[in-house]
Amino acid sequence: NPSMAYDGVTSRIKFRNQQIGLYENNRKLYRTMDGGTTWQQVDYSGIWHNGDFDNVPGKAGWWISAGGNSLSTRIGSSISYDDGDHWTSFLDTTIHTCVKMISPLHGYSGSITTGGGDGGVFVYSLAPGKLPD
Repeated sequence: NPSMAYDGVTSRIKFRNQQIGLYENNRKLYRTMDGGTTWQQVDYSGIWHNGDFDNVPGKAGWWISAGGNSLSTRIGSSISYDDGDHWTSFLDTTIHTCVKMISPLHGYSGSITTGGGDGGVFVYSLAPGKLPD
């Protein structure tokens, strides 16, 4: 996971293919459509969580964002179906510190573990046939 933090400033970059990627720098979202030659700030709608994000393998344009750590402004997760232009929230009451999608049906997120050892890892699983078109 290419992510760095210096004095409260975060930075991470992820690509879904050789041309299209998202980059977070100091809580701002940027996108490239040309393999990183140029980057444009995304004027998105909805709630994008800057705790972490990952593309959904096998689904062009799909990204999951997660948040709730000390560098994020909101707790929860959201999904984009259009490379970050629009975000739809889900799981708004759960802190997520990182996210990794394995497929459209399966993914993981990290969270805060309680003193009893509960709650450190969440598994996202969606039954086949439940995905939107």
